[in-house]
Amino acid sequence: MGSTFDGQRAWEDIDRFCALGPRMCGSKELGLLREMIAQRIHDLGGEIRLERFSVEPPSLQGDRQEGINLIASLGPRDGERLLLATHFDTRPRAEEETLLERQQMPILGANDGASGVAVLLEIGRLLSRSAPTIGVDLAFFDAEEYVFDPETDPLVLGSIHFASQISNPEVYQAAVVVDIVGRSGQILSPDIDSWYLSRSLVQELWDVADRLAESMQATWFDREVRYEVLDDHIPLLSVGIPSLCLIDVDDPRWHTLDDRPEHCHPQALAEVGQVLWEWLLVRMRARAGSESGSESPTS
Repeated sequence: MGSTFDGQRAWEDIDRFCALGPRMCGSKELGLLREMIAQRIHDLGGEIRLERFSVEPPSLQGDRQEGINLIASLGPRDGERLLLATHFDTRPRAEEETLLERQQMPILGANDGASGVAVLLEIGRLLSRSAPTIGVDLAFFDAEEYVFDPETDPLVLGSIHFASQISNPEVYQAAVVVDIVGRSGQILSPDIDSWYLSRSLVQELWDVADRLAESMQATWFDREVRYEVLDDHIPLLSVGIPSLCLIDVDDPRWHTLDDRPEHCHPQALAEVGQVLWEWLLVRMRARAGSESGSESPTS
């Protein structure tokens, strides 16, 4: 069941997605990306469902868009599952730019919007080539940041809708949200909410990272809890799913027009992706062991 995460393949996906242009909620470009994701999942043998919801930013009265989450299911269909999630929309305004006219332009979202999608699709490819002992859902959330005015417009609308539709959150043993993970030199730390509400899950995944860091001679995971992060894991935590978020909060190109593919790096994607894949393998082996009489890890 073991294999290696292909960071170069993930980077090529980022480049491919960004070639569509900015991909805001409701845009033609986001629709094209959704079709690309759906086709990839279909080719991997996964099942797909769409979740539709309405989006209307308070700062744009009368601007109503349809948000569409894409949920893919791989592996066994029965029993408990794991959830890997990301958002696939991009920011409509580059509000971190210095010049006002540049602040009004949409970002390309190579790291913030494409890197998480690329990681999840590569994980999906690895799953399709293995014999997973536990079902895995890959969630691609829309309207994570359909924000024109940060003071008034809400975030994470896609994951809020997703969480509201789960009739039995207990089906998910754990959830990992992947967002902004493509920068060379990034350091990923647990956020405050994950640490206090899903500490054993955080420790479990960081243990995997520590083990891999020795063999890969990398130090990209840090256990220091430094930030409070509003991301797609928060609605999941709110319904009781043990969840954490992998995010580079120090990316200097965040919400700027410089968030482009050339500033993402295959090795950074490979480091994060391999940790996530190895964590999944740990969970799958534990599941196989529990079915033969041993215990699985708890979250």
